[in-house]
Amino acid sequence: MNRNYITELDDKRLDELLAYTPGYSEQNSENISKMFLQKVSIKRSPVKRIYLIAAIAAVLAAFSGMALAASMGLDFGRIINSFFNNPNVGHRVEVGQSVIVNDLEVTLISTVFDDDMAYALVEIRNLEGEQLTNPIRVLGNEDTYNYNILFHGEAIYDEDENKFSLPLTLHFQHPVSSGDTLELNIDAILFGVEYVESEMLDFDVAAHAKNSAALSEDEWFSAINADTDVPGTVGFSGDNLPHDMGFNEYGITGMSLLDLDKMEIAIGGADWALVTNAGIADGLLHLQTKHTASFNRNYNSGLFHLIDDKGNMIEKFYDISMDDYEEIVFDIRGIDLSAIRLAASSLRADSVALGPWNMSFIAEQKMPKESIAFTPADSPYFAEVEVIYSPLATSVWITLKEQDVGDVHEFFDLLNEHINSFDPPYFTLNDRSIVPLDMQGMMNDSTASSSWYRSEYFDVDMLYSLTLYGEVYFFD
Repeated sequence: MNRNYITELDDKRLDELLAYTPGYSEQNSENISKMFLQKVSIKRSPVKRIYLIAAIAAVLAAFSGMALAASMGLDFGRIINSFFNNPNVGHRVEVGQSVIVNDLEVTLISTVFDDDMAYALVEIRNLEGEQLTNPIRVLGNEDTYNYNILFHGEAIYDEDENKFSLPLTLHFQHPVSSGDTLELNIDAILFGVEYVESEMLDFDVAAHAKNSAALSEDEWFSAINADTDVPGTVGFSGDNLPHDMGFNEYGITGMSLLDLDKMEIAIGGADWALVTNAGIADGLLHLQTKHTASFNRNYNSGLFHLIDDKGNMIEKFYDISMDDYEEIVFDIRGIDLSAIRLAASSLRADSVALGPWNMSFIAEQKMPKESIAFTPADSPYFAEVEVIYSPLATSVWITLKEQDVGDVHEFFDLLNEHINSFDPPYFTLNDRSIVPLDMQGMMNDSTASSSWYRSEYFDVDMLYSLTLYGEVYFFD
């Protein structure tokens, strides 16, 4: 059974995905791809919108690029120089507000923002003189405040003053109006962030895999929370389910799982999880785990996998999770169980500074955000195009022409090939200077395509034309 597709991600799984993208680069793109595939989730809901993994590179760019402003070409230095060290930038709000917590001073220097997002230039200084370490990750309370902090990574370090400078990218959950009070609330700062891949753990898989599967999927959910009907999620990796199992829109049919809490065994090297049951059924190894009190999704968690006797990674076959429990299933048919080792990939930090550092300012001098719509001439795929642009970000929304799609994978291959056949889009200003647009992400489905771009600062009133996918469109 071919399962090379994904559906919309639930919030928990998307958080897990982003937690494992500390920085996008050519060197770690394969790792990010593996983590993405492992964290694809299928909602237990009859309504789904399907996106093809044929465009997996574009989807990964969307997630990593939106979370990491430095990931796709527009780096820290260019952002700071273009928006904060540039005297020609209008609509900038100078704040200069500092908060000190536990000898760590965080200063909100200035901000630029439009209706939907902002850059905020922040300085971080250790008042006791201890040297701070890169890369860093800044965490905000997304559940409480009206924006999401979508930026972490390598910061600019001033050795003489022992301080970091970095622009945070803030994405607002609700449109901002002039006169609104905007808050910047930083709950934690992680220093020396490192992604560790495939670290061997101290857990004897063969010795503890004694119990066999006992519960159905529904019984498993009921055992965790008998009084609440909470839909679960199932993540997949691998290409085929066993012959006696199938997949439907609610999950896996014929799934059997382990009884809960038959053991409580610590995992050496992973204090964020305990093994609560383990066993083999029909050649599939079930590993049931539960989060400990030390678990923190942002900096103390990980993804389990196995290592065989040849040092090859055995990724999970599928898993199912709810609340603090996760049951991970591996296909070990034909593999010597005694030679298997448990391993994990995880995000680490040298140190974690806890705040909060809370600052606020009045939203004045909001940057303009405009839109333009047009019908492309003679395009084989594009019916309508809408471009929403501001100096901070440009979004392109394309309504696709109706296609007679036989093989959807082939369709997306052709669509991506068509889009990538053009030079990157760019704005031309009235003085005929060029403002390149750096791709930050793209996502396609069978009816629409959407792309996100960043650029250096430009004056919206100076726009002359937009060159996009082989056509030139002029501004009034």
